[in-house]
Amino acid sequence: MNKLYQFSPDGLDMEETTDQQLQFVTDRQKVINPSVGIVEEQKTNGETLTVSLQQDAVLLNGEQLHSALLKIVSSQSELSYRCAKQEDNICRSGVVTIKLSVQDRDHDDPDGLLYIKPFILKNEFGFKRK
Repeated sequence: MNKLYQFSPDGLDMEETTDQQLQFVTDRQKVINPSVGIVEEQKTNGETLTVSLQQDAVLLNGEQLHSALLKIVSSQSELSYRCAKQEDNICRSGVVTIKLSVQDRDHDDPDGLLYIKPFILKNEFGFKRK
């Protein structure tokens, strides 16, 4: 969540987003027009931040977030969004839901005596581009 907050996205690329991947984009920049002295918003080439679920792990731009003790159960986890304002293929305003099923790596065998069921972490947040 810290990396996403630092990235400060302008929207969500709806063509690249699935139930296993969210692709955030930053494609706008505010600049001061020196001739009139007002702040204007300009399009930029854009950067992306991709959050994905693959092989029982969470990846940020393809780099795995690692925990030696816990694992993500991808089959029970999901990434989703609801779009309130859309511009072309970019969702500029909406709600993102990240639901992760987390399990102890050492106690993940359902037939084991010390089996621990996965627990759910659910995070929902809204975003809006002004």
